Amino acid sequence: MEELLEASKYHSKHLPGYSEQEIAAAGIIISTITYLSRIGCANIEQLIKDTIEFNDNKDE
Repeated sequence: MEELLEASKYHSKHLPGYSEQEIAAAGIIISTITYLSRIGCANIEQLIKDTIEFNDNKDE
């Protein structure tokens, strides 16, 4: 998380098509998906969809 907070909006040296912020955010997503897989989440994609829908409806 610290990397994301410290990342800039400027292009990355390693992946010039993306900003440092985008790459740091992608790293968090990858870590989260890896964690969900390791704890045995059967359907990560559906979990994400259901969570988005729940959060959208929560605000209504």
